Amino acid sequence: MPGSLDGEPQQHWAQRFVQADAASRLGVILTLGISRRLVRASMKNDKSEYEVLFEALRYAVHELPIGVLWDANGADGAQCEELMKDLNRFEELSKARGSGNSVFVAGCRWHFERYPHYLSRHRHFGSCPKYIEKYKGPVSVLRPDA
Repeated sequence: MPGSLDGEPQQHWAQRFVQADAASRLGVILTLGISRRLVRASMKNDKSEYEVLFEALRYAVHELPIGVLWDANGADGAQCEELMKDLNRFEELSKARGSGNSVFVAGCRWHFERYPHYLSRHRHFGSCPKYIEKYKGPVSVLRPDA
């Protein structure tokens, strides 16, 4: 059944990963294709979905203004869409916690929405910092209130 795992509606990958016990995490990893970086970070200690998402998002933007990362490489358009899904879930969790992460979320959103456009026209802009400057985006993304 499309959009489901084992006949159940598909949950957000980070939520499902956090809920899985250590023995079943490998199956979740293989089924959902979670990045090895996030798996290693989460298996070191039981982290909440909020913490897993925060680490993934913070990593994705930590080399700005050079670009948005996905694992060790720059993100592509599809990966930016995945990052947006993660960001939307992080925003929900932040609101539920009463955390003031609006500046972090807005900065990430700006970059995840626009990075694919930059990639499609990178020869025109010359560099990601020039693109960010032209469109008046944030040069870096501030750390949220953890």
